[in-house]
Amino acid sequence: MKNALRRKRSIMIIALLLILLGLYTYIYQQMEMKKLKDDRVSLQLEVQRLELLKANLEEELRRSGSLAYIEDVARGQLRMIMPDEMLYVIHD
Repeated sequence: MKNALRRKRSIMIIALLLILLGLYTYIYQQMEMKKLKDDRVSLQLEVQRLELLKANLEEELRRSGSLAYIEDVARGQLRMIMPDEMLYVIHD
């Protein structure tokens, strides 16, 4: 009788431990899935940002070969003028 009770108790303890292990595994997997989904969303946003940056840089590269862009940079950043122009600088 005592052996049967001990055996039944042992089976219940083992079953409880297996249930707890399964529950722990399930919760851990759910947390890991949420983390991976969040990482995926942030990576997708980063990809969109980088694609926009790439498009802007490609456009700038395309424009940089044009004479209008070169003239704009020469006049704006380098303060150059055409040979037949005269530059007036007014100081306050």
